[in-house]
Amino acid sequence: MQEIIPGIQFGEFILGQGINKILSLLKQKGEIYKHADIIHPSTSDEPIYIHIPSEGIRLRFNEKNQKLELIEKNFNNAFNYTGTNKNPFTRKNNYK
Repeated sequence: MQEIIPGIQFGEFILGQGINKILSLLKQKGEIYKHADIIHPSTSDEPIYIHIPSEGIRLRFNEKNQKLELIEKNFNNAFNYTGTNKNPFTRKNNYK
């Protein structure tokens, strides 16, 4: 079970962490986080997202300083994912 501290962290994801730290964590824990989508905005004033569909987690990063500002967890793991790429890190643009 992942530890939840409201307003601070969910498991190993801590608000304020940089995107590079999160990406390193995902690579290190590849057996747990088998696939993640990096969703880049179409403009520089929109947030960056990392979506981990198998865990029902979506992480939102501030577009300017690239720090984690929101952790979303769907406890039913009902996020939809339609990708078929075998690479665990894929990039998608124009997230809406």
